[in-house]
Amino acid sequence: KNINSNLSRLCGSIVADGHLFRDKNKKEGIIIVDEYRDSINKCNKWLKETFGFYGRIKKSKQYNAWILYITSKIVTRFFNKFLQIPYGKKSNIVREPDIIKRSKYRLDFAKGVILMDGSVELDYVVSLGIKNKLLAKDIYGILRANKFDIRTSDGKSIYKVRSHRLNK
Repeated sequence: KNINSNLSRLCGSIVADGHLFRDKNKKEGIIIVDEYRDSINKCNKWLKETFGFYGRIKKSKQYNAWILYITSKIVTRFFNKFLQIPYGKKSNIVREPDIIKRSKYRLDFAKGVILMDGSVELDYVVSLGIKNKLLAKDIYGILRANKFDIRTSDGKSIYKVRSHRLNK
């Protein structure tokens, strides 16, 4: 599989708000969670355009969120081996995959992360809050390389990448 725009965006979405799993019955898959159905629908569209099938979308019974289930062992292993996303908890260790870092699709990866973890605040600032300092540095570097006027700040447990105030 070649790196392309949709694959890079899907990878960014998984890195931001998803994880790879493997249970005791050797079932493997990917779960992506977001409070907005539209975001989950976009991820599902990228999945279909990249791998030829849709995942299953469900409303969470516990949280105010939507969940995309991708239950393909081959696709899961692809993200693990080829794109360096580990199984299980990855919030403090995952980074922009090397193969994307060397491609022309770095901004697409950042767009996937921003889709899941970004927001437009009341003061018209685009803000991205990330727990992982290394991933925040990666996104900051991608946006600066693409001439975005942004800054970073360190919170107690969240690292922020923020734009300057946008015009209404």
